[in-house]
Amino acid sequence: MEESKTQENAKLRSALEEMQLQFKETKALHLQEVEAAKKMVETVPVLQEVPVVDTELVEKLTSENEKLKVGT
Repeated sequence: MEESKTQENAKLRSALEEMQLQFKETKALHLQEVEAAKKMVETVPVLQEVPVVDTELVEKLTSENEKLKVGT
């Protein structure tokens, strides 16, 4: 009975050590990913909005305005 408890204890201890190792590896990977994400954010250029002008429409409206001005 005592030997089976000792064996079970050894199995549980081994399983715990394996989980601790996996946790350390996962934590290290997570930290690497966080650092990579920080670097990515620093290197991505900031995009600014650029107004889009429909020059064809502007020219058409300008022409219409001129015609209306001449007509009055």
